[in-house]
Amino acid sequence: SYANATYEDKFNLEDRLYISASSPELYKMLYLFTKKCNEKQVPYFYAFTPNCGRDENIVIYSSHDMLDDYIRIFKEIKEQNSDVVEKLNPPPLLTSPIMDFIGYGSHPKTNYNKQEPESYNSIRSKLLTVAITRGIIKYCLMNLNTSVMLNEKEMSLKQALASFIERKLEIFLNLSTHLD
Repeated sequence: SYANATYEDKFNLEDRLYISASSPELYKMLYLFTKKCNEKQVPYFYAFTPNCGRDENIVIYSSHDMLDDYIRIFKEIKEQNSDVVEKLNPPPLLTSPIMDFIGYGSHPKTNYNKQEPESYNSIRSKLLTVAITRGIIKYCLMNLNTSVMLNEKEMSLKQALASFIERKLEIFLNLSTHLD
């Protein structure tokens, strides 16, 4: 579900604030945030999904210019409604925490091949996959002669990797001969 204030200008989507809340707090936070925005005449645009099984179920879309206004609003909410804020979950793992209950993420740009932008978590997951893969490759290259145990036999990492690749190749070749 999406909600936005009534204003004419298009919202410049550059940033996102992520909040994770259970159902009662989800609706309380949305009410408090909407009420504060209306009181201060601050436009808003957010999406929420109750009971979605995600790390975040409230996403507040923002421009760079609006970000400070939203942070001030959330500080006020925290000061005036600590009972609600205390029950919120920590920010989602792949976001940058800016308060103990809010995570920050940049708004993804639209892909050339897609109409919709990739999700923030999808982009971060791909970056983590590349970083971990590069780290593993670097470690292996720097430690090819290190002794490791494979199937209760001591051998160099280089021999263990070769053995692993041979087994995978053997499995692949056996599967491909059955496809003919």
